[in-house]
Amino acid sequence: MGSNNEKRSAADFVERVRVNQRKLSSALKSHYDYIVCGSGSSGSVVARRLAENPDVSVLLLEAGGSDDVPSVTEAARWFENLGTERDWAFVAQPNPHLKGRSMPLSMGKVLGGGSSINVMFWARGHRNDWDFFASESGDPTWDYESVLNIYRRMEDWQYPDDPIQIEANTLSHPDDLKAAVACVELCREIGNSAALRPFTKREVMPGDLSGAALEDFIRDAASTYHHQTCTAKMGRDSMSVVDGQLKVYGIENLRIADGSIMPRDQRQHHGSLHHHRRACRRGLAERAQVRGIVDVAFCARLNDSLQFESHSSYVPSDFGSQENLCQSL
Repeated sequence: MGSNNEKRSAADFVERVRVNQRKLSSALKSHYDYIVCGSGSSGSVVARRLAENPDVSVLLLEAGGSDDVPSVTEAARWFENLGTERDWAFVAQPNPHLKGRSMPLSMGKVLGGGSSINVMFWARGHRNDWDFFASESGDPTWDYESVLNIYRRMEDWQYPDDPIQIEANTLSHPDDLKAAVACVELCREIGNSAALRPFTKREVMPGDLSGAALEDFIRDAASTYHHQTCTAKMGRDSMSVVDGQLKVYGIENLRIADGSIMPRDQRQHHGSLHHHRRACRRGLAERAQVRGIVDVAFCARLNDSLQFESHSSYVPSDFGSQENLCQSL
């Protein structure tokens, strides 16, 4: 009985949202106190926080269409969105470090942004990352202890006009390749370990490669789990776009509050363990409070290319989380 009531309540809420959206979009004003560009994880939170004040008007702009489609509302079908009208479908320029391959860079073009075209997990940002943000911005309220309460509060709640040329520069730095090689070797060591022997038949790929052969495998296999960040970094150097208050340098009344302001990519995988960035972006938006690597995602993508025939999906807990494994690099 309780389950049926919850379903009806959820359905009622969805319908109220639909009605409200139709009403608001049919009565656009010529002036708004705040304009939020992009309805992704950060933009949606910022707009909601602003709209809590009944004395201000808020316009949330989204280039894409409705998220009221099965491939969005049914999480298991997330991959059906890639390459559709709900995906900006950016592609990086051919990369000589990946043997000329172009990296696909899917990003959400729909209400909800990337959170609508990808699966959802939750994980808090890494302490070292938040503390680094604080040091880069010169604002101690960006540190981990300061944002921890924001995370806890959320947990309690149970365009480009012209074609963009993107240079992903994947594996362009020697240290990136070195870290990727170490990652593959570590994953092979674990996959072929005595502890996992009862649960695997054999290693399918890459096999016992080393040197140039292993590097070739990595260049052929490397891809991305998307969630691009750091294009409008927060900081105080000449490359910084926003300050610690998220104000854009040189432009009045403009702030950026999404993953692009991160001074560097996160240490852990982007989610628990895939969408940490979703949580981090929510944290960024909440942190903003509307105020007046080789990243592990790459490491995990390589893990997908390390294939073992398995007897069972069980993995002994002794190995700990993928975050710990990749951080050991």
